[in-house]
Amino acid sequence: MDLKRKKGIVVVVATRRQGVLAALEGVKGVRIRRREALSTGGVYDALPGAHLVVVDLEALVESPDMSRKRLEGVLARAEVVVVDGGTFAADPGAWLDRARAASGLAEALPPRSVAFTGLAGGVGKTTLALSLARHFHACTGLPAAVVELSAGPSGLAALVGDGPLPHLYEVVTQGREWPRWEGVTLAPMDWATARLLEEEQVRGVWERLREDHILVLFDAPAHHPLWPVARGLVDEVFVVSDGRPDALASAVYLAVEDGHRILLNRGGLAARLGLELKPAASLPDVGRAAGRFPERLGKRLMPVVYPGWRR
Repeated sequence: MDLKRKKGIVVVVATRRQGVLAALEGVKGVRIRRREALSTGGVYDALPGAHLVVVDLEALVESPDMSRKRLEGVLARAEVVVVDGGTFAADPGAWLDRARAASGLAEALPPRSVAFTGLAGGVGKTTLALSLARHFHACTGLPAAVVELSAGPSGLAALVGDGPLPHLYEVVTQGREWPRWEGVTLAPMDWATARLLEEEQVRGVWERLREDHILVLFDAPAHHPLWPVARGLVDEVFVVSDGRPDALASAVYLAVEDGHRILLNRGGLAARLGLELKPAASLPDVGRAAGRFPERLGKRLMPVVYPGWRR
């Protein structure tokens, strides 16, 4: 069966936990195709094509040819999101978001706003934002935007290399349209004029970007005067660091201070420095690739922003 044509998410329900069925019935905007199972064999038979399995193994009836231990191993190896009934009932929205991402149904992806931040400059925030936005739009066809918080002239405009671009002040005060780059909406900033705007004006135009796009990425230095405005509009913040000791030290400080996750743009760096870090993703060196926005960066970042993404 063509699940993309049917536009449905397949959920295997193998729990008696209260609230699970009600949460599934309350989902809006995407069809939920539910398969219920009470035995280990029933769960196994229901797995093909499933995107989410809500299961309490200890409550299942053991089938002669499928023990609980064997089913547990099957679920661990299967390309499907698995969660117990209690965890699902506590936050059904988060697990349904993972199921949407794992389904490969672009039209089912939930809106996300994410900030790439840091205290050090030149660590790859803009490159990562542009790479991810371009990859997201290419894969899904859905609208994506990159919002810049600049401390001077627009680095975003300089990096895409298309000459002067309409920026925040011009959009707010002159009615200019946001520029586009490879299908992605760009929201550049020139601080010399942006600082003349009221925070409410800035917040309003950024909120409209969120309403009009599924994925919005903020390229946002943590020391920027408008960072508190951007921080209030994002779902998650990632602190970006490269291999410089000063950049990594400031990233660790910022992550610990504010409870953010760290993105390292060079694999194995934490291990070499002996730091007990658990980065959200291990990315290749983006410094030498700046300006080319290699496809591999977007591919690595998609499952970070949309957990469970496998496309």
